[in-house]
Amino acid sequence: MTTTITETKKGNGPLNYNGGGWVTGCIGEYTFQVKVYAYGSPFGIHDGNISKLWICHTATRKTVANYDRGWDVLPDDEHIMALVDALVDYYHAE
Repeated sequence: MTTTITETKKGNGPLNYNGGGWVTGCIGEYTFQVKVYAYGSPFGIHDGNISKLWICHTATRKTVANYDRGWDVLPDDEHIMALVDALVDYYHAE
């Protein structure tokens, strides 16, 4: 599956990985918001640098995944988990 991530807003102006930067965007029919840090953390998804994530279906506004230093809403199918993995890979900082 090819995933195209379109950023629509970087909440803190230029992305500030050190202090955590909010990014809003779209992946296909889904809208997302992520808080990204410069380094991975045990609190990040897969010990990565995304500490907060929200994904919703754009048309219905139904939340399909939510992570705030732990899963509040688990992705309920492989397609949504693939979107989470794509975001983790996209915002991975070494």
